[in-house]
Amino acid sequence: AYTVLNALFDDYLISQGETPKRKNKITLPLGKSVHAAPGRVTYQLVQITDVADPVFTKSGMITGLAKADGYIILNENSEGMDKGEQVEVILFD
Repeated sequence: AYTVLNALFDDYLISQGETPKRKNKITLPLGKSVHAAPGRVTYQLVQITDVADPVFTKSGMITGLAKADGYIILNENSEGMDKGEQVEVILFD
């Protein structure tokens, strides 16, 4: 729960012109295509193997968080990302 709240709080700090604490990030190819709704920021959980594999679960399922090593952010102008595309993974603490 702390990690999720921390991610949301960091976005709030950025919106207020503040600088959040530094996060550990790595860049990996995406293991599967990810779809996103235009006009909304999408936070997609990922599990790290040799690629960033999306963790697909139903909304509110805690098992997705348990499986995930981090998340990627798709901005509001994105309709998704294709398999193999390089993504920045923000790692959980």
